[in-house]
Amino acid sequence: MRKLAGKHGYSDSFLSGGAVGSVALSAMEKKRRCMATFASLKDAFHILGISTLVSAVVMMCWAFFDISTQGYFILGENHLTIRYFECGLVGFSLIYVLYLLVAYIKKRAGA
Repeated sequence: MRKLAGKHGYSDSFLSGGAVGSVALSAMEKKRRCMATFASLKDAFHILGISTLVSAVVMMCWAFFDISTQGYFILGENHLTIRYFECGLVGFSLIYVLYLLVAYIKKRAGA
């Protein structure tokens, strides 16, 4: 029984059906689920950040193309909700760029 317990990392009380092992497993399961949720939120943060940066680059290319071909660029949005949402995305994009910059500086300083 000890060999099996050492191999899989469970205590003897868990293998024998004791309450201590099941509580420990429950705590381990909670920690694993919390880490999985954190990883998925981190992935969602990076996906949203990268997509806002890509859309900003596409918009910049579109504006420069119109300016170079027509000599001007006109874009107007009259819907207030869309304007607020776009300003929120710009704010998020700026925060994301600052996050990437700080992470890069910390990585270079630690190396």
